[in-house]
Amino acid sequence: MTGDLEALEKSGGFAAANQMETLVITAEKKQTSKKLFWLWLMIIIAGILVLFGVGYYYLPMFFSKNAAVQAPSITAPASAPSASADSAKTVVPEPTPVFSHHSYFRTPADAELTFHLADPGSASSSQLRGLAPLIAATTSTFSEIIPKDEEDGDLTWQDFLDRANVNFTGTLWSKFEDDFTFGVLRSKTGSSSPAYVLKVKQGSFPVLLQPAVALLENQTSSFAGLFIDPPGNPVSKTFFDIQISGQPVRGYLFSSRGAEFLYGWAYDKYLVLAGSEEAFKAALLKL
Repeated sequence: MTGDLEALEKSGGFAAANQMETLVITAEKKQTSKKLFWLWLMIIIAGILVLFGVGYYYLPMFFSKNAAVQAPSITAPASAPSASADSAKTVVPEPTPVFSHHSYFRTPADAELTFHLADPGSASSSQLRGLAPLIAATTSTFSEIIPKDEEDGDLTWQDFLDRANVNFTGTLWSKFEDDFTFGVLRSKTGSSSPAYVLKVKQGSFPVLLQPAVALLENQTSSFAGLFIDPPGNPVSKTFFDIQISGQPVRGYLFSSRGAEFLYGWAYDKYLVLAGSEEAFKAALLKL
């Protein structure tokens, strides 16, 4: 046996056997490497397919949901009106405020009578004379007159003066409210005496208006237009001072019995103009 091994070694048999064994092992390793390569390749391909499937089916759903939540709503701007539409609109002016009368009398008069005065252009100095028969037809002693225009609208103080053809110069009346109260006292003899009540505007004070009111005494020719019954001719050359119900009053006499133009303040806010002392007292009692 030993001899055979020696003979084999001498002939190179061991080297050939070793070489052969090496080749077998190398071949086996190559086969194993190829198997691992194909295994990993299949795993990678499977992974790619799985990722592709996930991305294909689920990613669009994910992004569409986010877009629905995050996307801001866009409101289209309102279209501006065209120039033609604006030009077609009709501009309606604001209505002019309608003057409305409110009596200054705290105690109502015995009667309330409506009296219409004609337009200033057709009015005459005797227009107030038309009140006489209206007052005579009543049984009341002191009546409040509500002056109206042709359309049954209330008259301001200045409108009333214009329609009665009573002309006072200056700006005195601008210190008083537009409204006024007009009362008429019927005497036992049947004569009618007027009383006019004006109210100073807020911010104006009688003590400061005294000089302007005193200028009325320079316009005696206008007084007759305020009377209902003709007052006759002026008698006084100057104004005189009297007291009526404790109030200082300035007066001017006319020739008709009991006719006089009087003016004075009441309660530091009213200016009373009257055609007799009795009419002045009656107005004071109603304020």
